[in-house]
Amino acid sequence: MKNLRTYGEAPFTIAVIHGGPGAGGEMAPVARRLACDYGVLEPIQTVATLEGQVQELARVLKEHGTAPVFLIGFSWGAWLSFIVAARCPAWWR
Repeated sequence: MKNLRTYGEAPFTIAVIHGGPGAGGEMAPVARRLACDYGVLEPIQTVATLEGQVQELARVLKEHGTAPVFLIGFSWGAWLSFIVAARCPAWWR
C-alpha cells in the first residue's frame, strides 16, 4: 500500500500520524523506536481534503490495525487523530 509503512511485527496496535502536507515520513524515527516492542503503522496522508484524510486514515487503521489502536499524532496529525478517534471512540485509544 503506497500510503502505509509498517514497523515491527503484527499485531499493529500503535499508529504514528505525521503533520501537515509534505510531512509524510517525519514520524519514522518514533515508529522505529516503538517497533522495538510493538507493531507500528505509519499512514501517509495522500488526500487533500479534511474529510478525505479522515476517511483515508480510518480505513487504513481498520484494515491494518488491531483494535484498540493507540494514535500518536504530531501537529496536524494530532488533530487528524483526534477527529478520527472522536468519530469511532470504541476503536481507538
